[in-house]
Amino acid sequence: MRSNRSRRTRFPDLPDFKPASFIDVGVFATLDALSEDEKTKQLKFDSSQQNWIKTDKYANKCGLTVEMVVDDSLGVFARQLRSMGFASKSTVRKVMLDQFASNPTMPDGNAFFSAAHNNLITSGGGAPSAAAYAEHRKKHRLQTSYGSENPMGLTFTRILVPAAHEFAAEQTTASGIVEAKTPQTDATVNTFRGRIETITEAYLDDYDVNSWYTLVDPMVTAAMYYAYQRGFGEMGQQTDWFDPDTGTRYFRIEVRFGVAMANWRAMIKNPGQ
Repeated sequence: MRSNRSRRTRFPDLPDFKPASFIDVGVFATLDALSEDEKTKQLKFDSSQQNWIKTDKYANKCGLTVEMVVDDSLGVFARQLRSMGFASKSTVRKVMLDQFASNPTMPDGNAFFSAAHNNLITSGGGAPSAAAYAEHRKKHRLQTSYGSENPMGLTFTRILVPAAHEFAAEQTTASGIVEAKTPQTDATVNTFRGRIETITEAYLDDYDVNSWYTLVDPMVTAAMYYAYQRGFGEMGQQTDWFDPDTGTRYFRIEVRFGVAMANWRAMIKNPGQ
């Protein structure tokens, strides 16, 4: 999976297993007009809990026996041991994508992807195409901040697709493709080409080979947050010990992290059919 930051934003490390909330603050959309010598009205601050995040722990151990060490002339067992560190990264990725697929209920009582959040294409969905991107862009543009009815005017910079849609996505987003089949007209120019990044995640195919997503730049607003517990970072905590009774050396890795859906305004789902 490329460009993990395209879909998630790291939360500060958590000190323990207790849930930590993150807040969606409102915006001041417009100012009131004042007549001559009229007192200035006071604006009210608005905020709402977006969601909460807590860490869980994930761990495994394996043992390298004397026979495995002696007979491992090709180093295959050593290579598999080294893969435990990468497994911790893959676990974060899997849990994150599980969240997308489960479409959890948010604190406002609505599913993350829902008509109520205006981030779900309910009709006319299909494979990635310029026409579909135009519909997504319109929804992104018209999304409103908490506490305001004014459109934010945002647009997406990335699309996340299963492997089943990779060809269609790349065909409509990749830059440097020259097409000379027919003369270009206003109706045939794809204005999205070369302007958005395609991220293919084959793990999504295990859930749904049709659905795909568009995402706002996470530096503006993030659809998901993740956090490690303090001391259990990206590669986790690794320990090893020797059992003198059996001659087996054990290796253990543990990672502690949490993942939570955050701002539904940052992501739109297309059912793909």
